[in-house]
Amino acid sequence: MRTFQAVVNASPLPEHLVEFGAYLESQGRTDEAGQQFALVETVRALFEASGASDDLTMALFAADHGDPAAALAAAQAEYDRRQNVDSHDALAWALHAAGRDAEALPHAQQATALGGRNALFLYHRGVIEAALGQDDQARTSLAEALETNPYFSPLHAPRAEELLGSLGGRP
Repeated sequence: MRTFQAVVNASPLPEHLVEFGAYLESQGRTDEAGQQFALVETVRALFEASGASDDLTMALFAADHGDPAAALAAAQAEYDRRQNVDSHDALAWALHAAGRDAEALPHAQQATALGGRNALFLYHRGVIEAALGQDDQARTSLAEALETNPYFSPLHAPRAEELLGSLGGRP
């Protein structure tokens, strides 16, 4: 906890605030997590006022926290600026949050196509595959995410284990 706080104090970037908030949330410290998440919005507004943006972080944050419209807007803005694995993943996750899994899957596949083994990207792909009823593919993606890094997210790693178990476990 002190290490997260030190990082946020030294560099209060949206991605650090989101990660710290997710850690607090995973520990059941929802009020403290809410404080970090409120700071995300403050920093976003400061970025916007100075002509900068962090649409990538905002897209993932909004998708994870129940605001699919904001997630889609931020993800599409990032994707329009540059098409890379990060923007493909963010757009896939935002589309999933909006219930548009068939549109999300090609972006999730693009995000993981280069084989860089990013556990979060693989998790997102697995969740989308599961939502589409592609259980075998979902099990493979989720297992690979957890093999790549079983601690990739304090919130999503346990969800990956749970979803993988509900699909019958590791392939």
